[in-house]
Amino acid sequence: MESEIGTTAVGVCWGMSGDNLPPTSKVTEMLRENGFTVVRLYVPDSAALAALGCTGIRVVVGEPNYDRPALAHGGTAAAAAWIRENIQAYPTVLFRFVVVGNEVASADMQLLVPAMENVHAALAAAGLGHIKVTTTSAYARLPSCSCSPAQLFLRWSP
Repeated sequence: MESEIGTTAVGVCWGMSGDNLPPTSKVTEMLRENGFTVVRLYVPDSAALAALGCTGIRVVVGEPNYDRPALAHGGTAAAAAWIRENIQAYPTVLFRFVVVGNEVASADMQLLVPAMENVHAALAAAGLGHIKVTTTSAYARLPSCSCSPAQLFLRWSP
């Protein structure tokens, strides 16, 4: 999930859908025992975030698709409220990224960039500019062409 010069981080995705899931304290214990240093939460689950505090595990937290209209249309005020509720409420968690959306449908793409810009601005205004903003895309949504990957992807950092 993440790699840095001189170090390698191994991460895992932690979903909350399902039945008979282990308690969050048990999951964080298993993560640490197995050497995972990064975890992705698809949604900002309060119990999981509380359990991840003071563990040293870096967190990639997702913004649920249903929050995107408010984040896109509500400006930085809506994004700031989301940041207060889902990031600042957990000061002992090592947040690394906010993932805006999860495999965003084509019909919702027009909301993606405004939501990302508002979340980025809210993080910066809160003094949390070290937390990066990103998104995910389903492989099936990528354009099919015979070009190289370097021609498909653009790294944007305001």
